[in-house]
Amino acid sequence: MDREYALNLIKQNGNLVRMVPKELFDDEFRMIAITRSPTAIQYFENPTLDEQKQAIKIQGEIDRDGLFDLVAMIEGIDQNVLDTTLDINGNCINLIENPSYTQLTRAVKRDGDAIKHIKDPDHALQVLAIMHDHKNAQFIEAPTYEVVSVMINSNPYSIEWIKHPHRDHQEIVLKEKPDDGIHYLNEIDEDIALRHITENPDQIELLVNQTEECCWAALTVDGTLIKKIRNPTPEMVSYAKLVSDGD
Repeated sequence: MDREYALNLIKQNGNLVRMVPKELFDDEFRMIAITRSPTAIQYFENPTLDEQKQAIKIQGEIDRDGLFDLVAMIEGIDQNVLDTTLDINGNCINLIENPSYTQLTRAVKRDGDAIKHIKDPDHALQVLAIMHDHKNAQFIEAPTYEVVSVMINSNPYSIEWIKHPHRDHQEIVLKEKPDDGIHYLNEIDEDIALRHITENPDQIELLVNQTEECCWAALTVDGTLIKKIRNPTPEMVSYAKLVSDGD
């Protein structure tokens, strides 16, 4: 195989470099292969820093999620090259061992959902994440009180992304969205739920956790609400029937 034939081959598909005799390899040849197909770097022994950077750059232009597979293909990838992946896909933060706070910040600035790879993110990182999208709060185990306040003041319905909302935030959502806000609360304190259902019995069907107390509070007001209770007890069914028969 001569050099011209080999070059034409890799210009069609860089990964065909695996079929080319090693003696034909030179810097230009290798870079052409990488530029055509970044994954061609897996066939290189001791890829240079420039080759690693070029492979990362081209892969980011083609498919930024493919960076994860590409990094695994690069033998002895340089940590400085890994750092450049953060500017393409923030989720690559999980490829970096012991990332610095600056790297964590860059990752979340680039992609808010990268916060899912960060253990115990501080308030500043949480703010960066929700600035991208409120739904990124679902990836934060313990969002700060202030972060949640900002979210629901902007959009009360964003409370759905909070696993364990503070009772203050529960109250705010129910006040701002009295018609259906309860549906977006993953958790609600029993006393708050009972008071709300007592005042708005028809919303029993929106309650995520239909406690027995809340179900009875709704039925006491309107027996026909039995059809909105997901798992009524035999006593509830009997009571609803009795009330309906009485009508």
